[in-house]
Amino acid sequence: MRKNKKAGKYRQETKNVFVLRNKKAWIRIVESFMAAMILAIFLLTFYSSQAKKSNEEIPTLGDRIIEEIIQNNNFRNDVFANNLVNINNFVKERISSDLNFSVKICLINDICNPDVFIPEVYAKERIVSSNLHIYEPRKIKLFIWKK
Repeated sequence: MRKNKKAGKYRQETKNVFVLRNKKAWIRIVESFMAAMILAIFLLTFYSSQAKKSNEEIPTLGDRIIEEIIQNNNFRNDVFANNLVNINNFVKERISSDLNFSVKICLINDICNPDVFIPEVYAKERIVSSNLHIYEPRKIKLFIWKK
């Protein structure tokens, strides 16, 4: 009988060792799954904050550009002459390559729309009323959208 007790004890020990090894494997699987989840959450949070940041930068960029155009006397004269070449070059220098833009000069009572339909666009307009020699109020409108 003594042999049977030892044999049973040995079987029980090997059974416990097997269960213990099995637990270690499951713990490793859970740890790797948790690490993957933490990494995925970090990447999603980082990506969404970058997307929000770029959307928030467009209005401030547009405001800054239109203000610089209004304050520059050469650009004001270009507005009265309906000359968009210098203004477009100026905006092209200031804007990043992942954005498109359009500039329109209209009379104050006219509706300035972009030439093509753009579903999501930032628009900013300012009135240029006069310079030292000319009083012909005009409206300059800047449209910015993502490519």
